[in-house]
Amino acid sequence: MIDLGVVVVTASDDHTTRLRASGEFDRDNRHLLAAAVQRALDGGHTTVILDCRRVTFIDAAVVSALLTEMQQAAERGCRLLLINVRGEVDRVLRLTGTAAALCGPAASLGWNAWAHPLLGRLRRTLTAPRPRPARPQLER
Repeated sequence: MIDLGVVVVTASDDHTTRLRASGEFDRDNRHLLAAAVQRALDGGHTTVILDCRRVTFIDAAVVSALLTEMQQAAERGCRLLLINVRGEVDRVLRLTGTAAALCGPAASLGWNAWAHPLLGRLRRTLTAPRPRPARPQLER
């Protein structure tokens, strides 16, 4: 049985939104992840945290879509961060060399590295709200 992918908002404040993805994501439903991240960014959030604890499968098309969303977020002065990456998802991100880019610097230490007390401060720094850049005013 195929476990279709689902993305839901689990928490949100003025600057950060946390999304929980579950199931399988591939080229046919990668748009669900991209759309959820875009909605969060369009809603004015500067940080989008994607919890992947319940994701059971991703393919290269999903990795590409996540990298695109991460780049678009960065261009807006925002960020996308994947957390709780494990199993096959972790394996795919490591094989494609994208784990550190998508999951932050602790990705090379393993999926539960954020639990280490010394990395707690780094995690808070990475997920702290960033001020939105001022939009240029058009002269009339």
